[in-house]
Amino acid sequence: VKSTLEDEQSQTYTNSVHDAFDDLQAELNAAAPEGMSRGWHDGGYAWAWADTQSGLVNNVFNGFKICFPAAFLTLLLATHNFLLSLFAIITVAGIVACVLGFCKAFLGWGLGVAESIAAVIVIGFAVDFTVHLAHMYIESSHHSRADRMADAGRKMGVTVVMGAATTLGAGCFLWMCTLTFFTKFAILIIGTIGFSLAAALLFFMPLVATLGPEGDT
Repeated sequence: VKSTLEDEQSQTYTNSVHDAFDDLQAELNAAAPEGMSRGWHDGGYAWAWADTQSGLVNNVFNGFKICFPAAFLTLLLATHNFLLSLFAIITVAGIVACVLGFCKAFLGWGLGVAESIAAVIVIGFAVDFTVHLAHMYIESSHHSRADRMADAGRKMGVTVVMGAATTLGAGCFLWMCTLTFFTKFAILIIGTIGFSLAAALLFFMPLVATLGPEGDT
């Protein structure tokens, strides 16, 4: 048979077509006479590539299972405070969800090869600004939440913003590449930095100013 399946589809779509062929093959085998009831189908490159993509997508979620606990432990070591580390890892998880959700909702990307490879790297970018602000918050000599938040903002705010600017610049250079992987990676870097900066300054900082640890907590 000749399928209308187009090349370079996401593995979710390709696997749905593969499953439909499985169901059809099972029906044909069930109705076939003895000796002809062991038929099989082979989509060649399409099926093999879908299996490869499935493996990469599984690696994304396996990477999340490793990276998020590792990031939490890193935050715990940097801040020595469970509550602050919890707030920070919630912020990081929100950043990752926003980046991948933006790519899906507004760009129509599925979790293909480029996205799967870059998605795990996104966590490294997402944790950067938050961990700097969290560390400066806990190291502040002030006692009240509001004073600690303001102190962290004064001492680390400019550094965080300038760090975002340099990374955004690197992402802009990647945007001029011709290979799809690099252009997608550029969008992911720029999106991650944008969401990270916004989340660190407009979510994490107000959160610690409202519920953060005080004094010697």
